[in-house]
This record gives sequence, structure tokens and C-alpha cells, in this order.
Amino acid sequence: MKNTVTLNYSNSATRFAANPTFLELLSSAFSTHISDGISFHRELEFVKLLKKLVEKKTPSNEEITFLKIMRRGGADTRIMLLENEFIMREWRIMRFLRAIFGVRINMEKQPVADFVEWAHRKTGLSERMIYDQTWGFLESVGYAPCYSIAGDVVRKLQRRALKKGISLLDFNTYVSSLGFPTREIFEQKIREFIRERAKSV
Repeated sequence: MKNTVTLNYSNSATRFAANPTFLELLSSAFSTHISDGISFHRELEFVKLLKKLVEKKTPSNEEITFLKIMRRGGADTRIMLLENEFIMREWRIMRFLRAIFGVRINMEKQPVADFVEWAHRKTGLSERMIYDQTWGFLESVGYAPCYSIAGDVVRKLQRRALKKGISLLDFNTYVSSLGFPTREIFEQKIREFIRERAKSV
């Protein structure tokens, strides 16, 4: 996750594939939902790419080394894939729960204890984990977890770009170079990029 955040900052600062305005380069409350939103989507994508890598018939030396590291020195490949997918899905659920929690608690729609009980019933995650990662998260980290929503938007826009023949690399490089505009402007710029790039594909 941190590497994606770093990439967002460095690509934006150098205007690597986009041309953010001066204000869009300033880190603010918007930087969290964009950088973490991109990361949130990449976690899902990482597991899918890991599965493809395992099935690859002739992996490169670097890919073989990477898979050895992922297997922690000898674990079964199937178990390694299941572990990674489980952790990714567990934390995706938790991050969506943080967003729901933020809305329900801040709008006084539900007490914390009732939310924890409801979330445990719906997801099967432990009540202790839910409490620590919702109430504890907002109390100690202190920012709204809206990145899960921004990340889902990135996923949908990426799917649209791929259908129009835009490469995954081009899409991701552009999105990670946009700086930190408000969400509406962020999404609008991506849609314009898809529209313009699709003409030249």
C-alpha cells in the first residue's frame, strides 16, 4: 500500500503522465482518499496478478524469486495463494466497514456497540477486530475512511478503460500522476483520459 502512495506522490510531483495544477499538487485531506483509494484497488488486483503469475508457463528469474519469497521458503503454492486472498478480502471488508461506521456513527444513526454487533453478525469478523479497526481507527488515525469508495470508483473506471483497449499500465500511470484534486475532478479527469485515449487506440 505504501508503495502505491509513494508512486502517487512522485508521479504527480514530476507530472509523469498527467499535468496536475499547482493546487492539485498540494497534499491535503484529498490526498488520503486518492492515494489510499488507488492502493485499496491495487490490493484486489495484486491477488489476481499473483494467481496469473503462478499459472505462468515460463516465468522469468525475477518472477521465480518473487514466488519463492511469497512462499516463505517452501510453503505450498496453493496455500500461499489462499493466505494472500484471505488477508486481502478480510481487510477489504474491514475498510468498507470503516466507511459505513464513519457515516452511521457521525450521523448518530447507530451507537458504536450496536454497529460492532451488526458488523460481526454480517461479516463473521471478530467483534474485537471490528471495534479496534473502526472506533479505534477513527480515534487514533483521525481521517475519514472514504478511500474505500474512491478505490471502488478507480476499479470501475479501470474496467471501462480496459474494455476500450487502453493498457493497464497507461491507465494506472495516468491515475497515479493526477495529484490530489477533489474526488469529482479526479473522476472527471479519468473519464476524459479514457475518452481521449480510446480515440487513438
